[in-house]
Amino acid sequence: MAKANRSNRRKDDKFPSLTAQKKRKSDWEHFNFLENMLIFCTVPERRVPEESGVHFSLTSSPDDKALTILFRTDRKEDPLIREKNVKRPDYMVLYIKEKICLCTIIEMKGTDHKKLKRGIEQINVLKNRLRQEMRRYLPAKWQVEIQGLLLTPPNSQIPLKQLELLKEEIIILPLQYSHKFELFQYISKKNEKLSEKYSHAPRRKNDLNFIEKLICNQVLSERIKDAFYEKHAGEIKEKSIYINFAGTDKKNAYAVLFAKNTEAVIAVREDGDRFAKRIQSELKQIGIRNKIDGFDKIE
Repeated sequence: MAKANRSNRRKDDKFPSLTAQKKRKSDWEHFNFLENMLIFCTVPERRVPEESGVHFSLTSSPDDKALTILFRTDRKEDPLIREKNVKRPDYMVLYIKEKICLCTIIEMKGTDHKKLKRGIEQINVLKNRLRQEMRRYLPAKWQVEIQGLLLTPPNSQIPLKQLELLKEEIIILPLQYSHKFELFQYISKKNEKLSEKYSHAPRRKNDLNFIEKLICNQVLSERIKDAFYEKHAGEIKEKSIYINFAGTDKKNAYAVLFAKNTEAVIAVREDGDRFAKRIQSELKQIGIRNKIDGFDKIE
């Protein structure tokens, strides 16, 4: 028994470096589009550098009782959308709570009218790709809605006609401001009126909750090939999302999110049940426990 335990420890020590993996490029050989986004594109600090005279922060805290994840989608050195000559937007935010599952695509532009029109096209490109990928890989009951934000300085001329033509497919809200935008109030609700003006509402806290930390800081860039993996090997990459996360307390604990059209399951490997109970408790606390169909224990 002691020999087996030593073997397990050696295996667990081979978890990829959680610091180093954020510097790695996307892995298209082993992961699909949504997996690459979740593993390699998160922005844990939830603030972005200035671009075209525009920048923003996304200030959330555990008190908000939701899941809020910022993704950088325009990675020039390692693009998420790899097709040549395809326009790519800057960022995307995933916001989930009990009765809402919302993706907000964000594009930052200066005052150039042609570039503003291009920004709308960039948002629309990612919207179409996300809908395609989500239909293929996510449970239908999640009912993800997609919207956009076009951020510009105050003296820009908004292409309202173009936004009006698209509003049946996607609402892209144009927001103008001369300093750093605070966007939490615009990504945490469904925006419905193109005429809505930006209202600056600074927020002081910016702390990740337990589930957000798990996704942003504990995600592994390789799959752990255990019994649960072997059970679902035929569905991985082409038919599902399958991502491992390292435990936050004990080194030999880890979890996996397995999602496909019909279900979403979380499985945990650990000595005892502390990590599994914490995940379930935190999901319940932020109101999204009902989006997970089952919890398994990996032996």
